Order: sequence, then structure tokens, then C-alpha cells
Amino acid sequence: MEKVLRFGFKKIRTTFSVEISRNKFLEVMFLILVVLQCTSSDKRIASNESADGTGSSSYNESEVKEEQTESSFSTRSTSIEADRVRGCVQGDCVSGTGVYIYDNDDEYSGSFVNDLRNGSGRMKYKNGDRFEGSFKDDLRDGRGTYIFKNGAMLEGTFEMGKMIGPGKVRFPDTSIYEGDFQDEKNSAEGIMYSSFDHSKRHCRIENKIVLCGGPLQESGDIKPLH
Repeated sequence: MEKVLRFGFKKIRTTFSVEISRNKFLEVMFLILVVLQCTSSDKRIASNESADGTGSSSYNESEVKEEQTESSFSTRSTSIEADRVRGCVQGDCVSGTGVYIYDNDDEYSGSFVNDLRNGSGRMKYKNGDRFEGSFKDDLRDGRGTYIFKNGAMLEGTFEMGKMIGPGKVRFPDTSIYEGDFQDEKNSAEGIMYSSFDHSKRHCRIENKIVLCGGPLQESGDIKPLH
């Protein structure tokens, strides 16, 4: 007599006769269970990776990385964790030029004065964002560009870590907004230059949302940037 046993995606066919003894039958079943056990355990568990700081807005996927005191050099240390060295990994991180990796994996490369970020530098944040520009006493201060991981960019002048005054937002689709900013989330009325229909519109930014009125012109080339 032939019997077919189906287990999940496996089909195991066994042939046996009525003359097989009870002990022999039990041995066959035991072998089947062993095979199934080995098959079911042969799986790879993928790690549940996720990006930090994800959110929603009209021009960025995450908040502009705040300057935090715990990221300042007043709490600097040198350590090795998960096979990565942290602390000053290159150059002079006291009063000179060097590279410093924080405990949260943010990485700064640039000028230092009195243990603080001062002068020209570049910050790479763990969530994928970057900032390139000027620093003063560990804060973004002066001209700079904040680059989001989705490709959007904020360009302008920073004071004590905040973007203030005339600035630009370059969107991932290459549209451009120019206006006067109170901070990274809000601006007075400015102009949006659309890469989609080449129109110009009066717009403003409120809590990262771009609000626009009617077009200034129906068509034409996007205004050259200066």
C-alpha cells in the first residue's frame, strides 16, 4: 500500500507494506520528523532595520537635527563600542582640525577651539542628514547648508543653531523656494519656483508646510539663482 504525507511545502512519499512491523513503522516516522525539523529550522531571520527621525513634511523627512548639550564637547569621551571607536579619531579636537565621533554616532570633521566646534566644519548625523558650514561654540552659526537624507536642502544663515533671515529650500524635484526665515520651520512670504510647470508663486512656510497663492506668471524659465 502506498501512502503520501504532505507537510507544508514538502511532499514526502513513503512506501510500505502491511508486513512491516510496528517497530519499523515507528522508525520511519521518526526519520520523517527529523527531516521536517531540520527543514523548518533552516531560515534566515532578517534584521528589522529602520531609519531614525522619519516623519512627514513638505520638504524634509525629519526634523532639522537639534544642537543638544549632550552632543557637545563638554561631555566628550573616547570609547570603543560595537567595533567602532568614538571620541577624537583624527587630528586635534581641542584647538585645531580633527574628526570627532559622538556616542550617538554623529560625526563632526572640521575646526575646534577650546574643545568646541568653531569655524568651518561638516556634521554627519546618524539619521542620514548632513550640515556643512560655519560653527560657533558648538552651534551652527554663520553661512551653511543643511542637507536632508531625501535630497532636500536648506541654505542660509544660522544663528545659535537656528536658520534665520534670507534663505532657500531646494526640493528633491529641483523646485526652489526663496524667503525670509524665522527658523527652519517658518518663513515670511517668499517665492516658489516650480520645476514642474516653471511657474512662480507667492508662498510662505508654516511649520514646514509650504502654503502658496496664485501664480505670478503662467510660464517661463525658472528665475536664475544668484
